[in-house]
Amino acid sequence: MIPVPHRPKSLDRYQRLLGDRVLSNIRETAEGLRGLRITHVNATPLGGGVAEILSSLVPLMADVGLTAQWWALDPHPEFFAVTKKIHNSLQGMEEASLSRQEIDLYMDYNRHLAQQIEDQSSDADVLILHDPQVLPSVSFMNNGRRVIWHCHLDTSTPSRTGLELIAPLTHLVTHSIVSMPTYSVDGMSRNRLSVLPPAIDPFSPKNSPLPRPQGIEILGRMGVDASRPLVTQVSRFDPWKDPLGVIDAYRLVKREVPALQLALLGAITAQDDPESVSILEAVRVHADGDPDIHIFFEPADGEAEPVNAFQSLSTVVVQKSIREGFGLTVTEAMWKGAAIVGGDCGGIAFQIQDGVSGYLASSPEECASHLLRLINDPEDRARIGAHARERVLTNFLMPRLLLDYLRLLTSAMGHGSSSSS
Repeated sequence: MIPVPHRPKSLDRYQRLLGDRVLSNIRETAEGLRGLRITHVNATPLGGGVAEILSSLVPLMADVGLTAQWWALDPHPEFFAVTKKIHNSLQGMEEASLSRQEIDLYMDYNRHLAQQIEDQSSDADVLILHDPQVLPSVSFMNNGRRVIWHCHLDTSTPSRTGLELIAPLTHLVTHSIVSMPTYSVDGMSRNRLSVLPPAIDPFSPKNSPLPRPQGIEILGRMGVDASRPLVTQVSRFDPWKDPLGVIDAYRLVKREVPALQLALLGAITAQDDPESVSILEAVRVHADGDPDIHIFFEPADGEAEPVNAFQSLSTVVVQKSIREGFGLTVTEAMWKGAAIVGGDCGGIAFQIQDGVSGYLASSPEECASHLLRLINDPEDRARIGAHARERVLTNFLMPRLLLDYLRLLTSAMGHGSSSSS
């Protein structure tokens, strides 16, 4: 494990967005937990939704009086190749089978991880393990501490391989967290399960207001003409994000809108995703040299301003996933008031009220139909964008997730009952 440093963040800065009552409720809930020692462990300190959540959640926990720390795994290509198979299997990919050798590697790595956790965080009152990569470590611990597993995947239709591997481990944790009610893994005890939808930090560089001239300059520097219609998808290059389907939808729309541009911004890279390079190559082949298809693949630490510019200035933002644990890139775009078309799945369908705060699509043809409507109707884009921003303000900002966690920890420590399950 490696410690992940975090900058202090103040809950008070949310006052102008959420008001005094919300913040007072959070601080009152946190009062009974003051000094509680929390250790988060996840796969990677950069890239992907989990790292983004923890980069804000951990310092906010500290701000309200908890002692919170965050550890991530040292990069290990062979281990991450196995855990990506497990990830795919839990999201329903039947062909993601595992050999005995791969399972042994997965368990052996977690045996060593458990020892490091014992050495580095022996005083933690609550250990929070994020996603399948680190879940088996609980089976090698014997100090009786409270362990919470937070699964951020869409586990509504897991393959048998993933289910048989993960389900027995869920019995070993004190409590489990999923993003949607339908994500409960078979065998999870209902009285030890909470549903906590993710959230974004509106004050992060990616989500802060970006002056339009600055956004236009960023797009121009990257070869995109901000005066022409632009459709953008921001997500790691992953088969579940269906980037090939996005290109197919773009081509259908371009027949009617010849000036259309498409940007596929794969800036959210993560050390635990070894598939991304091969998927990127497949996307490049499918784009077939089209000069109006702009494909970007940058390190995670350089992504904030370009992502902000594309989400803020695109005519329409798309996230055509076919499986999605939640889809924080959808939340980000909605917060910026973007008109958005999302895949009709998982957390995207939970966020987008179809026809109100966005449109949902299940095929390239349906996606293209919604894109064409929005491109041709600026009034509908404005209506969708206004409803989208309001939905995020009400439901998906970081203080709400912090409060959910505080209530869960209150229950786990025996101080009351959780209202989030």
